[in-house]
Amino acid sequence: MTREVVVTGASIEATLELWASSLREVKARMRPLFSQARVAASANSFLDGLLGDERRKTGWMRAEAAGDAGPWRQQAILGRGRWDADALRDIVRDYAVEHLGTDDAVLVIDETGFLKQGKASCGVGRQYTGSAGKVTNCQIGVFAAYVSTRGHAFVDRALYLPKSWTADPARLAAAHVPEGTAFATKPALAVQMIERAIAADMPFAWVAADAVYGAGDDLAFFTTWCPAGTTIETLVGVEGHRWDIEDSFETAKNELGLDHNETRSWHGWHRHVSLVMLAFAMLAAIRTRANATPPKRPWTIPRT
Repeated sequence: MTREVVVTGASIEATLELWASSLREVKARMRPLFSQARVAASANSFLDGLLGDERRKTGWMRAEAAGDAGPWRQQAILGRGRWDADALRDIVRDYAVEHLGTDDAVLVIDETGFLKQGKASCGVGRQYTGSAGKVTNCQIGVFAAYVSTRGHAFVDRALYLPKSWTADPARLAAAHVPEGTAFATKPALAVQMIERAIAADMPFAWVAADAVYGAGDDLAFFTTWCPAGTTIETLVGVEGHRWDIEDSFETAKNELGLDHNETRSWHGWHRHVSLVMLAFAMLAAIRTRANATPPKRPWTIPRT
């Protein structure tokens, strides 16, 4: 059960109350993205499905949990529905900072693979992924996680497009990749995420990333230089936070269906991933808030 991911020091009653109120809150924040109430209702149902008990978060499984006759409403949210996944990304970022923000937080950049069998899914190709530990047919997503002493959550994401994709206009069009999208290396995507975080006034003091993201000289300079007098203990602690994003990937895939996206389009990938990010951020916020809530004192019979 996804709620079991939220391990807190609060009572079960308090945690369940936080769950209900937090779910209402994130749905309310998401509501302005949708012009029609029925589309918003479908998005809410999609989020409920991600947070539900089903191990496979497929369209059919989510539809069954929602009581729908088929997966069409679930699929429409990722496909023909009109809404901005980047706007949801920004909502997730602001929500995460509101509940987890600290001035000494670390922005952690890393990637994860989405294993595929066919050739039509946007960005798919034979490439190395640590998810499989080898070169295989997959998509690669680059992610930024916000990591603080209060918790951690994803705040940005980008689908990596290999050159075999960006050099093929017909393939880009078939996957509905926005016009003007050009090839960008993974470090370049990371720089864009850092720039978006700074532009949004996100409070953080450090950037940590895997070795591949230090391949570019400019990014390596940015991420390895630090104020004079910074202790080695501080640097080791910052780099240690990089493992929080690995933990986040595992939880998001095993509990929230991060890699269960069935769509093939650019928009479908970003919409699915952004909804999973919202669900993950909600769980992180519940954990933080519950641990800050002292458990109720047990009722006792007074001595006479």
